[in-house]
Amino acid sequence: MSYRILVVEDRMVNMEMVTALLQAAGCEVIQATSGEEGVDRARREQPSAILMDIGLPGISGIEATRVLKEDPGTRDIPVIAVTALARGEDRAAALEAGCDGYLTKPLDTRQFWEEVSAIIEAAQVAGGGLAERRPPLLTSDPSLTRGRILVVDDEPAARHMLVDLLTADGHHVTAVGEGESALKHARSDPPDVILLDALLPGMSGFEVCQWLKADPRTMGTQVLMVSVLQEKEARIRGIAAGANDFLTKPLDPREVGLRVRNYVITKRLLDRTEQDLRRVRELESRRESLTQMVVHDLRSPLMGVMGYLELLEMDELAGMSEESAEYVRRALRSAETVIEMVDTVLDVGRLEEGAMPLQVKRADLRTVVREAAALVGGHAPHVIVVPAPTDPVEIDHDPAVMRRLMVNLLSNAVKFSPAPGSVVISLDRRVGVVRVSVVDRGPGIPEAYRATVFEKYIQLESQLGAPRSSGLGLTFCRLAVEAHGGIIGVDAPEEGGSVFWFELPTRD
Repeated sequence: MSYRILVVEDRMVNMEMVTALLQAAGCEVIQATSGEEGVDRARREQPSAILMDIGLPGISGIEATRVLKEDPGTRDIPVIAVTALARGEDRAAALEAGCDGYLTKPLDTRQFWEEVSAIIEAAQVAGGGLAERRPPLLTSDPSLTRGRILVVDDEPAARHMLVDLLTADGHHVTAVGEGESALKHARSDPPDVILLDALLPGMSGFEVCQWLKADPRTMGTQVLMVSVLQEKEARIRGIAAGANDFLTKPLDPREVGLRVRNYVITKRLLDRTEQDLRRVRELESRRESLTQMVVHDLRSPLMGVMGYLELLEMDELAGMSEESAEYVRRALRSAETVIEMVDTVLDVGRLEEGAMPLQVKRADLRTVVREAAALVGGHAPHVIVVPAPTDPVEIDHDPAVMRRLMVNLLSNAVKFSPAPGSVVISLDRRVGVVRVSVVDRGPGIPEAYRATVFEKYIQLESQLGAPRSSGLGLTFCRLAVEAHGGIIGVDAPEEGGSVFWFELPTRD
């Protein structure tokens, strides 16, 4: 993925080196040489991330970061502190200001991009850096800021220090001393955050982290790796194992407290989002079930209405005026349209559930194409150009479903094409597939709608000036093609109009 990175650095030697490293990684680089300019360019350019030198003259990198994090327009941009200061209190100050991570000078050019990209990706997944960048309401809600923490460290003194520190912050803390115990506890009662020592005896923290992230029960748990290892390779290894962050001993209590609070908030928000998605899916499922039930119950009375209308039409010669007969014919056509819509709703539901078995047989696809063209062309003021006779196109398909699919595509093409005009069908054999295309001369599908045109209830009629429909015809086409193991799409030729196409496997 290519990023646009803003580098805020007052020393040109450092600026040139960082710029070269970022460009070598495929990034676009924006430069600023002071805190004031960095804030201004961040607001105007909206970069993917910011590398902020902490020791800037004038407005320091800490102050510039704080300004950016307090601005709704820039608070979500990840900021990485770049500093020669390696003390814990300096790191804590950077994190309190809102930095999402930090790099220590002199930079390791071999690991530079891996570290930068890992911090950016972690910030994007977490939805931001520290709690300070979030609305005050979130950080003041105890249900969001106080979590269940698992401390994993084989050193009793380190365990006790972390337990006391985090308990004082209002968290519920459990502590274990080995990797196997950590996995057992996490799987039986998944915590919000795990502080995991990297150098555990037996199963290392890196291995524990990999197991946690591979298990659906614990993959959402936020893991903070803790270690005395200073090497950047160790931090990269921890992030590669799935860790959300990496802390180096000796630990700074303020830094630990801030990071744990931030990741508790992140975990709780992720949990709430997942719960909301589940509720939305449940409501959607209930709505679909209700729709299917209502539509199914409508079909019987509609068929009754249609039957009586057909009787009236047959009785036309027995004294019915021509005007009355025309009313009956119009009512009959309307009833047929409604029944077709009802059948489409029911069939879309059955296809989605896999409850519509296909009556597949090996047959010539040209037959279906010609039958559909005759059905649609007989009622339209358009010329439907059917492919000239060629060798048979024998494939496995359900002729009835495929005929209906073609009727839908041709009806759409006729609906949106100016009359009189033509709609062209083509069949092309390719390696392992046959492609069927329907070309119209209508206004074309706006680019904004092409990605969703086959989704349910998407109606382009209002944009393209055609009569409204159920919004399910193209959805049926997509589901029918997919049920046959094929793919479907739409193209926009330079000369205008649309090309709806689908490909089916030939299994030659």
